[in-house]
Amino acid sequence: MSIFGSTKKAAMFATVKVPLAIIGWKTIAANNEYIVNSFKALNAPTCPECLRGGMHCKTPEFEVRDEVDGKQLNTIYPWHCSNLACGYELFAPKDPTAAKALIAKQMAARGRERLAEFGKDDIAKLIGQHKLKSRLLWLAGIALFAMFVYRLADGQRIDLCIGNLCIGFVAALYGLIGSYRAWQLETGTIFIEGAFKRFVINENWIR
Repeated sequence: MSIFGSTKKAAMFATVKVPLAIIGWKTIAANNEYIVNSFKALNAPTCPECLRGGMHCKTPEFEVRDEVDGKQLNTIYPWHCSNLACGYELFAPKDPTAAKALIAKQMAARGRERLAEFGKDDIAKLIGQHKLKSRLLWLAGIALFAMFVYRLADGQRIDLCIGNLCIGFVAALYGLIGSYRAWQLETGTIFIEGAFKRFVINENWIR
């Protein structure tokens, strides 16, 4: 190895690698990658099979062409569940919006199949569980809101009271979701677009 090459490597090490190591560049890059992957996971469609993993499309080594009467309609790609224990896969367009629509249809079909396996007594039991959970959460939310108002009236600083309001709001929100789940099972309104909006506008929030 020439002296020039050794000097160049030493200069690169001293001027680039050492400063990056001091500021923890590798750690920053790893954390950034983790944050990006977490954000993608949050926005990924839920797996219709295990309901735990997210569906992801990675650039495949091959493309499956969907053809009818010899005419190409579109190109579809494999989407995989991120849950390694599941391994579910389906073929859908690479466009996330179109893929989510197809995955939503798959989830609706699987959901109806699972619901058909339940008897009337099982469904009634599920409705009762959702109602009980909803009522308890609503009570917690109302109590926390009342505590927030009391502490404000007592002259306490708002930044010390706001925690009661935030937690109460979350509890009430989950109470609303519990009521919605009970309503879904009562009416059979499962996997129907716009159902939650209709429930919020027309139905009782506390069941």
